[in-house]
Amino acid sequence: KFEVSNETNLTLEVSQDDVLVDDTAVVNLAPSNFSFNDMLKNGEIVLGSSGFLRYSREWEAGYNGCLREVRLGGELMPFYKDSTFQNNTAVNKFEVQNIMNIVSNCVGKDSCAGHSCLNKGNCVDLWNDYKCDCPAGFEGSMCEDNPDNCAIHPCMNGGVCVDGLGTYTCTCPKSFSGDICQNEVNLCSVNNASDLCANNSTCVDLGNDFTCNCTDQEYTGWYCNVPVRQNCNEIRCQNEGTCSNTSITLGAETNVTSFNCSCRLGYEGQLCEKEIDYCSINGLVCANNGQCINQPNTQNYSCNCSESLDFTGANCTEKINNCIGAVCNNGTCLDGVRNFSCLCNDGYTNITCDTVTDICQNRSMCQHGFCNNGFCNCADSGWEGSGCQRDFNECNATEPVCFHDGNCTNLEGWFNCSCSLGYEGHNCSTPNCSNICVLGTCQTNETDWSCKCEDYVQDQLCDNPGPCYGVCEKNKTVTCIQSTQFNNYSCICKTGWGNINCTDDIDECKESIAECHNGTCINTNGSYTCNCWSGYTGQYCNVTINECDSNPCQNGGTCKDEIANFTCICGITGYQGHNCSENINECIVNTTICNSGHCIDLDGNYKCNCSNQNLGFNCEFENPCYNNTMCSNGGVCQYNYTHSAYEHHCQCAGGFEGVNCEKQSQSPSSGPDLGVIIGPIVGGVVLIILIIVIVAFIMTARSKRATRGAYSPSQQETSGSRVEMGSVLKKPPEERLI
Repeated sequence: KFEVSNETNLTLEVSQDDVLVDDTAVVNLAPSNFSFNDMLKNGEIVLGSSGFLRYSREWEAGYNGCLREVRLGGELMPFYKDSTFQNNTAVNKFEVQNIMNIVSNCVGKDSCAGHSCLNKGNCVDLWNDYKCDCPAGFEGSMCEDNPDNCAIHPCMNGGVCVDGLGTYTCTCPKSFSGDICQNEVNLCSVNNASDLCANNSTCVDLGNDFTCNCTDQEYTGWYCNVPVRQNCNEIRCQNEGTCSNTSITLGAETNVTSFNCSCRLGYEGQLCEKEIDYCSINGLVCANNGQCINQPNTQNYSCNCSESLDFTGANCTEKINNCIGAVCNNGTCLDGVRNFSCLCNDGYTNITCDTVTDICQNRSMCQHGFCNNGFCNCADSGWEGSGCQRDFNECNATEPVCFHDGNCTNLEGWFNCSCSLGYEGHNCSTPNCSNICVLGTCQTNETDWSCKCEDYVQDQLCDNPGPCYGVCEKNKTVTCIQSTQFNNYSCICKTGWGNINCTDDIDECKESIAECHNGTCINTNGSYTCNCWSGYTGQYCNVTINECDSNPCQNGGTCKDEIANFTCICGITGYQGHNCSENINECIVNTTICNSGHCIDLDGNYKCNCSNQNLGFNCEFENPCYNNTMCSNGGVCQYNYTHSAYEHHCQCAGGFEGVNCEKQSQSPSSGPDLGVIIGPIVGGVVLIILIIVIVAFIMTARSKRATRGAYSPSQQETSGSRVEMGSVLKKPPEERLI
């Protein structure tokens, strides 16, 4: 989809895998899923929305707009079937196969509906868009802006520009004229200035004034009309000039009595008769019909803006908004010329729309101010008198009305303040230095202002930059040391920056400044980074990574840290592998581990089920009591584990003794009846044994619960030669045989 404006010529080209619109690549076509051939279906080219099920590409979803013509390879693609053309003899041409819903002279929606251009601008409907044709003096998408036509400073030669609607006017100094004060005026040709030069003197244009060049040495003065042969008793210096007698030479005549006038400031001429025109010498004028008042006594001028159609300021260029500070209690303020008026709401009247009492109703006794119970209240009206009919001179008030050394000018019913530097407002009470701090920021409080200078700038108006100002790269410098006496400076650069103004990046990697202990140095602007080798970390790659911190070894394996790696020591845990996570099948690793017994692999361990012929954890010992062949004469064979081997002993039957019960016991030759003696003894012993057996049985049962699974040779000795290996643990690890 391409968004195009009205009357746009669009050129589309497919080059390899790119779609180019007006020679600019806008779509990359991956060969695997799209190509220009996809746009051609059996020799057909589809424009707009196809509406056919076999076309499902996104670019076939539809087109909203008007097509003037479409050409492919320079050949026109018609919007009508070939049969409707007359004399169509073109050899290379496209033919329409199907036409659906083509509308001639298509028109877009009314884009101006719901949009209003401001300031009487005219809305122009475009295709799905609109624009505003603005009247003179306004601009912007909605004609909302009134640009300052004086912003380009069009007035030349000191002319003052006055902004208007779509135009401006230039108020020129008297020595220039023209729309932009471009024409110089010869003041000797204006107002018969040459006729004022007496005694054959010549008029000389001074630019802002004229003077007379006295060709006759007998005369002097601004207009060459004062004889030089006079002394101070005969002539008087004007405007408080001081006269002194002197002698001059006229031609061949010497010591001619004459005079000399020393003029006070603000006056000139041989007789101090000429006021210096401060309204002209600086090329400054009072705009908007303001009257320039020459003030030779203060060597300055002022503008009387009373005739300037409600303008104020030093040169009568600031429009007075008389509604500022105005009070219309029950109405709307309307700005006027030199005044304001209140458009009162229904039921209110008077200058500020206050309710008027009946005694003042329909009476015009108060020329200004307002009527209050039959009396005129002139407060804040600028007038005084019983009928508020007399102008009140605010400039003569006991308390000054113009603050901060502002100059007061009385106006009819009002006053004007010419404010000193840094103050504004009707009474010059508002500090504002926003336009006077040259290289600094204006700071104000309720009464005063000051300029906070930028670094290395000084003086009250921040208009004196030092040698350091603007030379050091700000974000790359710690500070700058300057000498105003010698007009030099030195930039103290931040780490990583160099050159005289701290503009150049220092390549720490090349300068061997970088500290990359176990890594590669990469230079960056003002610094560097370390790309650590595997196994190291930290800002300077000086910290070894302990891979064992993550406890990678399982099943009791011991981790050994290495550089960028680790090793798990699995030992006799019964596991193997990099992380000791793989169970060792001891029965496969060592097929004879259980000797003649049957090996059963466990998780991390194994056990041996021995036959009656063998004993031990790995069935490594022969059962000495197997088949009970060791004990004779009915003796019972028993075994115990001593000295890393199983040994037997025989419990002989009555009448036999010996290691293997191989000996018959010797009978006593004579004595008392042994039955009588032994009977009670045996009975007592049997009773004691019975009690011991019961106690032993109870303790053995408890011991079995506590020692179930433990390897106990003494248990095997008392329980017979059959050993259940399922209830026996392995020997201590150091005794395992693998």
